[in-house]
Amino acid sequence: MAETRAATRGLRPACVYPTLTSLAAETPSGGGDYCIASLFLMTSASEGWGLTLTEAQQFGAVPVAFDSYASLREIITDGENGRYVPFADVSAYAKAVLELMEDAGMRQEMALYAIESSKRFSWGAIAEKWQALLEELGSL
Repeated sequence: MAETRAATRGLRPACVYPTLTSLAAETPSGGGDYCIASLFLMTSASEGWGLTLTEAQQFGAVPVAFDSYASLREIITDGENGRYVPFADVSAYAKAVLELMEDAGMRQEMALYAIESSKRFSWGAIAEKWQALLEELGSL
């Protein structure tokens, strides 16, 4: 039933992006619910780091969130790899979700960019940043 509703709105009922196959193979969880989602809706008022946002992005689930904590803008570039709206503006949130549901092209473009942009938070990318920082501190 959910797959039928998804199909009538042009949402993907399962992982269909070619890049997701390789990502799922490299991820212990295989993507789980992120893999079948087209959108990821986060309504938290506060987060230290929105880990679920980056998890969703790596599987192409486009996140929609309230702009309610500082790290959000480090994760989402509004209109490119997800959407954020002013905190507690439920009308703006609903509008952003509906726009993504109704515009398959925009949603798919954001999904692909979300996958690409999530790579900045991969183990390797973060390890390189730590190594560079430690080397810099060691040279002081």
